[in-house]
Amino acid sequence: MTTLRQAVVALLEADATLMAILTGGVYDRREINRTLTPAAYDVRGQLRPCAVVTISATTPETIPDRPFETVFFQVWLYEAEGNHYAAIGPAADRIRALLHTKTVTITGTGAVHEIRHADGLGDSYDEVLRAEMSYERFWAWRYRA
Repeated sequence: MTTLRQAVVALLEADATLMAILTGGVYDRREINRTLTPAAYDVRGQLRPCAVVTISATTPETIPDRPFETVFFQVWLYEAEGNHYAAIGPAADRIRALLHTKTVTITGTGAVHEIRHADGLGDSYDEVLRAEMSYERFWAWRYRA
């Protein structure tokens, strides 16, 4: 069975334009480090441009006789310190273009998610990774049977 997070990762990984920007890959885990995500680093140990998809919240929303959930998720973008967001900007643009108004059907459950872009963080910094970072936040409506 596929989850929404796995479906989003697969959709992003299938786009050659995005993967040319995110040379460190796209991940469905909470963190980036040299042990769990070695492909996110080059041979010198420098962080490559990469993305992490996380689910932040699920909230029930009931329309009469039609139970829905709203699922919020983020696509976190990282790149090495000092690159001046050279990969993050184009990657964020491409991710918005790929996901906004996209409909995703989850294998195994048949759940249908309609994805919309909510907002983005802009330029920020991750103290732990010592990396430039940003995120794009989305919400998806899912029909609950």
